[in-house]
Amino acid sequence: MSIVALIPARGGSERIPGKNLRELNGHPLLAYAIAGAKRARIFDGIYVSTEDKKIAEMAKHYGAEVIDRPAMYAAADSPDIEWVRHAAERAFTGRMHYWADLIVILRPTNPFRTWETIRRAISEWEVRTKISTYSSMRSVEVVGQHPNKMWRSEFEGSDRIIKPYAITGWHDLPTQSLPRTFVQNGCIQSCYKSVLGSFSNYTGTKVAPFFTEGYEGLDLNTEEDWILAEALLERGLATLEVIE
Repeated sequence: MSIVALIPARGGSERIPGKNLRELNGHPLLAYAIAGAKRARIFDGIYVSTEDKKIAEMAKHYGAEVIDRPAMYAAADSPDIEWVRHAAERAFTGRMHYWADLIVILRPTNPFRTWETIRRAISEWEVRTKISTYSSMRSVEVVGQHPNKMWRSEFEGSDRIIKPYAITGWHDLPTQSLPRTFVQNGCIQSCYKSVLGSFSNYTGTKVAPFFTEGYEGLDLNTEEDWILAEALLERGLATLEVIE
């Protein structure tokens, strides 16, 4: 089975400007995704998809191959499936196109994902797919705020009211009594290449969970997230991938 790592790193990030090249503990955020993929030693290719020349240069410096992403796939509102399809077609060019070809998406915004995280995820995938048929895998973690405690705002005539998002009555129950619920994070997403041609997404029909541990799933999307990451490192509560 051929496995490739796709690392998305567009240059137009808005909530944290230039985040993919912003340094965390002496190296750009992008470097940790590349280093983790290299140290996992399971990939036939490690590719960074970007439309940005500086990011492309940095990706090559840290040992990844670069796929030039068209600008139309690099807008803030561009669906992920567009760059994934574009990158996958180029990553597998010249390779044997077996149905089992696997794509693993490693987002730079999860700096506490290490090579061990990646190896654990792929190991779990291999075990699960020997028992049953899955289209993809997605990393998840327990939600911090339960969806059954959430409300939506709307008008009833001229009066503004709120109504439960989920099942009426559950919002009055103790959180501990509600069904355990998970939210996706950007740590790891994977799918068979064949899924990209059969669906309008990289999810497919049957999704295997990968339960992240500790801070593996922490996404850096805001300045507050960045401050948290720096604090975790300073206190020794989280570790980064080793840059060789």
